[in-house]
Amino acid sequence: MVKIEAEVRHQVDLSLGVKLKDIQDRLRHDANQLTVDNGQKLFQHRQKIAEGVFSAVFEKLNAFVAGPHYSAWLETKLSALAAVFPDEPVVLAFSEADASGKAIAKRFFPISGQIVSDSRIRIGGFQAVGTSSRQEVDESFDSKLENHKEWFYAHSKLFIKK
Repeated sequence: MVKIEAEVRHQVDLSLGVKLKDIQDRLRHDANQLTVDNGQKLFQHRQKIAEGVFSAVFEKLNAFVAGPHYSAWLETKLSALAAVFPDEPVVLAFSEADASGKAIAKRFFPISGQIVSDSRIRIGGFQAVGTSSRQEVDESFDSKLENHKEWFYAHSKLFIKK
């Protein structure tokens, strides 16, 4: 009888151990799933915040390009560019809609400048390439904004706390 009781206890312990392991596995799986789900929700919320920030920056850049200070900024940048390419023909790319930028560029590069439209420049600024040296200067707001986005996503340490 003692032997049978010991065998039954052993079987019960094994059965309880298996059930306990199943419960622990389910709990571990559920906890992992909650962590993944919360991580995705947090990522989506941070993404929304970042998009809002960059949307506001995009609007401010468009307002700057439409405002009176853009011409002065362009004159400063194009003057510096003329010093970089004193005797070299330059291809200057502007947004298709940037008529004032193109007009200012013609003043700084009346003979040696070829002014073109570039659909990749949507906000403002310009890109320049020396035709013989192939040296490039990128002063487009689109490139600068993209570089800042990359930096922001890599270094912002944007955390959301309740």
